Amino acid sequence: MRASCALVLLLSVSAAAEETDFQKYYNAALRLHESLEYERALETLGSAKKAAVTLEDQAKVNLAEGAVLADLNRFDDARAAFKAGLLLTPDAPVPVKIAPKVAAEVEAMRARVKKELAPLLAQQEAERKQAETERLEAEKKKRIAEDKALEAQRLELEHKKAEADARAAESARLLAEAEAKLKELERLEAERRQAAVLAFDKPVADNGLTPPDQTGLPGVTVAPRTATRVPMVFTVIFSVAAVATAGVGVYFGTQADSKTQQARDAVYQDDAQALLEQASSNATTANVLYGTAGGLALGAVISAIVWGAGATPPPPVGSTTP
Repeated sequence: MRASCALVLLLSVSAAAEETDFQKYYNAALRLHESLEYERALETLGSAKKAAVTLEDQAKVNLAEGAVLADLNRFDDARAAFKAGLLLTPDAPVPVKIAPKVAAEVEAMRARVKKELAPLLAQQEAERKQAETERLEAEKKKRIAEDKALEAQRLELEHKKAEADARAAESARLLAEAEAKLKELERLEAERRQAAVLAFDKPVADNGLTPPDQTGLPGVTVAPRTATRVPMVFTVIFSVAAVATAGVGVYFGTQADSKTQQARDAVYQDDAQALLEQASSNATTANVLYGTAGGLALGAVISAIVWGAGATPPPPVGSTTP
């Protein structure tokens, strides 16, 4: 509370100090005029005119000078001072008492000044209204531009989010398809191995008869006929899937390089940042696809090795039995 009071007092003192420079000369001149000390009043009004800041203060000083000059019978100078004051403030009253003849002349001069100033005042008022209209229009355009900028920023963020979500969904879909394919191939491989084991362990029927010698030669046996090697279907499937996945990865990698180059050539930093984010998303997708393609290729190699080891070549025809 004390601090608030001190602040108010300080502001009041500052305001009083600002008025002192003009008011002390102006009030002193009015008192000197009342004391009929016209010459000293005129000098003091000169000091007040130098300290005057506003147009109203300048008008008051000029009108007071006109009254003092009229009392000194310097009517030409008085008319000039009155006109100067009225041109600044046409409706300002004369601050001191003047003779009726001088007052009538001042009022006639006031009417002429208002008539002279009417076009200028009308033009100034029109310019003021035009400036106000232009200011309001400029502020309206500024608000519209700011709203459009915010809307564009919001749409850009939504677009980036939607594109990122689409890329992530596409990557997840490709990864899910690749994993499902791998699981299916693993299941088929397990079934094939189980079938091979069962076929190998199946006992040969013994009916007490020796199979006829197909060669017709004594002591020579022919090895039992074995099934032909199953075509390497799974190896082919793994290989094709690996090549297809790698191709998609190359596409996303190329897109990432293209977006990076566009970001380097971009003029605005926001555009460059958006392009770099797209390039990063494409690069991530490409890396995932490369990893998937590598896994498929490894599956193809393993399948080929397993099939090659599981197939037992038949003994040469004509080999002798021990």
